[in-house]
Amino acid sequence: MAGATEDRLDALNDLIEEGEQHRAEQAALVATQALCGRDAAAAEAELREIDDALTALRMRVATFAGNPRHS
Repeated sequence: MAGATEDRLDALNDLIEEGEQHRAEQAALVATQALCGRDAAAAEAELREIDDALTALRMRVATFAGNPRHS
């Protein structure tokens, strides 16, 4: 069972890492659009969605690490 728990935590951490990379790319897009004088509202909204997803994943990791039966 410990192996399965570690695998699940690894998978969640991989998702967080991918999300952080996506967030960095999206933040760069927002900055570029702002520098070019373009409306960045849609890109900013997507950035907020990415942030929300990362927060949820981090909460899930914290909960799962504390008690694997809760995820």
